[in-house]
Amino acid sequence: MHELSAQQRVARDEAVTEIRRLLNEGYRFEKEENYARAIDNYEKAIEAIRRFPFDLRLDTELQEAEKRLEGAKEKKKA
Repeated sequence: MHELSAQQRVARDEAVTEIRRLLNEGYRFEKEENYARAIDNYEKAIEAIRRFPFDLRLDTELQEAEKRLEGAKEKKKA
């Protein structure tokens, strides 16, 4: 049982690292006015947070990604 818990911690840490990478890249793409790539990264990050089998404690990041996604979509339309 202890081993499974350690595996879950590793999986969680890897997921958090990947999600934060996607968010950082999305932010960078948005700053570069590459809205299509920013949107793609934000969508991937949001989906990863939502589908992970247990709580990643990334509620703040999820809210920020959703906000930035909407902003990038608006800027892309303009």
